Amino acid sequence: MVDAAPSNPRNVDLGAPAAADFTRTRGDLARWSTGDATAFDELWRRYRPGLEILVASRIRSTIEPALRGRLDADDVLQDVALTVLGKLGEFDYRGPGSLLAWMTRIATHTINDCLDYWRAGKRHPRVEIPAARLGDGTSTTQHPAAMRLADSTAGQATALAARERRRRLAVAMADLPEREHGIVLSRFFFGASWGEIATLVGAASAEAVRKECYLKAFPALAAALAKL
Repeated sequence: MVDAAPSNPRNVDLGAPAAADFTRTRGDLARWSTGDATAFDELWRRYRPGLEILVASRIRSTIEPALRGRLDADDVLQDVALTVLGKLGEFDYRGPGSLLAWMTRIATHTINDCLDYWRAGKRHPRVEIPAARLGDGTSTTQHPAAMRLADSTAGQATALAARERRRRLAVAMADLPEREHGIVLSRFFFGASWGEIATLVGAASAEAVRKECYLKAFPALAAALAKL
């Protein structure tokens, strides 16, 4: 179970999903495996904010400036979503951290594929490569769930405000060291427990990584946000 986060000492507005939301992930995966398409809607609503920040911050922090303008974060996120949709049946759930690792690999591979095409002087791969096929032979772009990938849980103004907040957060997080970036994203946007994160980053204990988050990562993040 994901324990509730303590009060935010630096007043960093993460806009992250509620901690309790992540306790429903395993049930949603079980519903998806039985053919309930609405389960994917719930999963995507929960994990989209974290993936959006992950993609945007990776693009900003690891890609040469000349290519940043060519690589559209929204297009990459759409490709990530379609890959997750197409391969979700293959995923073996072993806790929130396992879903984080799986989605992170998909996002990283998607970004790298796009970069390979741009660096080779080719057009965006979504233009040149046929849409992926799902297990039933349906194109991912034609699948009913693919039509609901946008953040439609809030009104347009609210959704735009949330996306702008995530954009600023992604910019600020791109300035964090990889370790601190991973701690914040894993905990608040992918529902990993402090224990899982301690294993992920090699911290001495769950309490040690928790203190590192609130005493080191959060002050650095607040400082980065203040510069924007």
